[in-house]
Amino acid sequence: MDLVAKQQKAKEMKQVKQKKKASPTCGPGVQVVIPYVKGLSEAVIRIFNKFGVSVASKPFRTICNELVHPKDKLQFDEVSECIYQIPCKNCGKVYVGETGRTLGVRVGEHKKEVEVKDTSKFTRQSKKLAEEQQKKSAITDHVTRENHVIDWDQVKVIGHESDRRTRRTKEAIAIRKCKDNEPGLRVVLLTVQLRQAPSL
Repeated sequence: MDLVAKQQKAKEMKQVKQKKKASPTCGPGVQVVIPYVKGLSEAVIRIFNKFGVSVASKPFRTICNELVHPKDKLQFDEVSECIYQIPCKNCGKVYVGETGRTLGVRVGEHKKEVEVKDTSKFTRQSKKLAEEQQKKSAITDHVTRENHVIDWDQVKVIGHESDRRTRRTKEAIAIRKCKDNEPGLRVVLLTVQLRQAPSL
């Protein structure tokens, strides 16, 4: 009887040991790999060690990460489907716009329109009439009315969006965020277009 009880107990102990080896609970043999961040990783390692978890650190920045870039960065003029801003050199106001085409093409259109308006000579009366007209772009309006210079070298992409309706909504939000921006025209036209758009 005594021998049978010892064998039964040994069998149960063997099963318990096998379950412990198979279970993924924390204990000896569990290892975690974390990126190394100076000052933080040491504290995390101490906490894991209290619970019997061994920790290995790997470098956060590797030579491979720094040198290998599978995609070339797009040239600034080649960026498309974006929201952009163009500042004025004289007053610090910015024009916010959106385009589905490449940014270089859209900025080129703005430049052409501004250059055409710059080269035309105005009498007092024709200048007054020109100021009352609203042009194709708020940039041209600003140049005509204020006689300011646009800073074409500081064109900046402030967002990307492939869906046209969402892109226009983001543009309207960006326009409203710019407190020093030209008042009204782009925002009013945009909200009218969004209201008239069919619901999905």
